[in-house]
Amino acid sequence: LLELTSGEVYYDDLGQLSKARERLRYYPRDVWLYMMAAQWTRISQEEAFVGRAGHVGDELGSQIVAARLVREIIKLSFLLEQTYAPYSKWLGTAFSKLKIAKPLTPILRRALLARTWKTREKWLSQAYSLMAHRHNALNITEPLSTEVSDYYSRPYSVIFGERFANAIKQAIKDPAVKKIEIDIGSIDQFTDSTDVIEDLALIKKLRAAYR
Repeated sequence: LLELTSGEVYYDDLGQLSKARERLRYYPRDVWLYMMAAQWTRISQEEAFVGRAGHVGDELGSQIVAARLVREIIKLSFLLEQTYAPYSKWLGTAFSKLKIAKPLTPILRRALLARTWKTREKWLSQAYSLMAHRHNALNITEPLSTEVSDYYSRPYSVIFGERFANAIKQAIKDPAVKKIEIDIGSIDQFTDSTDVIEDLALIKKLRAAYR
């Protein structure tokens, strides 16, 4: 989709390419909402683990989770700005062209370079807050709190990404999208296997996941 809708067109005498590009400019609204809800869900599932791993002395584990969360935040950034994301080789390059990249990039780099889990968590918290502000600016849900807080009774700072996921799902109107019961998102959200996402036959088999 990114390839088809990007770049210069040098010859399109029948206008068919231009029509296809316009039709596929971005996901339908409710598919977009479903994918954003899924992306917030992915963040919610691991956001406490940076602190939980670090708290038991596993700084490497904390770093691994932080790196995963940085990637999820970047993926969410593309969704917030309704821009198709490329695969990993060009993800950083394409991200740098988004509007949110200027304030978000130094925060994410500090999170990745942090030497302790508490510092790592501090920078990720700033990233979550920024993403929450950008979410509210879309006006697709009622404004949600942009402040991080403790993970229930535990001293780990989280944004509770499921709050955003649940609110976004309430904004979905298309019956076909609403009846999807699992919050896994699109195929390239729940798998980054090149062998899967480049094989149309395999992708078709994964339709069963949405039924």
